[in-house]
Amino acid sequence: MDTSSTKAISLGNMLVKKIEDLNKETDAFAEDMDDSHTCCTVLQYNYALRSKELDLLCEEHNAQIANAEATFHHEHDLKLLNLEMKKVKENTLSQQIKLLHLQIQLKGLGQLSSSSSFPPGPSTGAEFSPN
Repeated sequence: MDTSSTKAISLGNMLVKKIEDLNKETDAFAEDMDDSHTCCTVLQYNYALRSKELDLLCEEHNAQIANAEATFHHEHDLKLLNLEMKKVKENTLSQQIKLLHLQIQLKGLGQLSSSSSFPPGPSTGAEFSPN
């Protein structure tokens, strides 16, 4: 019975060794799983971070576009107002020129009437003095 007990001990030692090897493999697999889980978590975090960065860049870009549009509209409105002001000044100068021509004609008519035998007409007393 010596050989069968030796075989049993040998078989028992082999089973213990096999169990230890399986336990080591299980531990290694668990470490790999932990590493994989950690790697997956890091990838998810990096993805979320990059996604937030892209969202912020998009918001910044949209704000820049809105500011550029507002600036363009303000400058366009200002140019339209300047153009309108120039037209008003041109119209004012044109009216002043017409008034001066009429004053010259009036003086000419006044001189003609004073040199003729007709008595001078009533004076309006209104004279224009340009600024």
